[in-house]
Amino acid sequence: MKLFAFKINRKTRATLAGVLIAAASLYALSAAYDITLSSLFGLLLGSLLLLVAAMLLAFSLVFISKNTMRLFRRKTKEPGSNEKNDTFKGS
Repeated sequence: MKLFAFKINRKTRATLAGVLIAAASLYALSAAYDITLSSLFGLLLGSLLLLVAAMLLAFSLVFISKNTMRLFRRKTKEPGSNEKNDTFKGS
């Protein structure tokens, strides 16, 4: 017997359950160790900023490496060869 008959995707339900478990864990942690709301907010904000900084660093490294390889391929290509002129047009 199901307690709730919500028509929600399985992955969405799992994500919501994870978020609720995380929120309950943070509440239990803050209640057990008398952590103030401002210090808990600072911890969450710091974690979020670290995550955003890591993502920006990863995106910038991918951008730099792709453009460097593109320039390297362009420089190593023979100056006289042109892809449009290399095809055989026939008589």
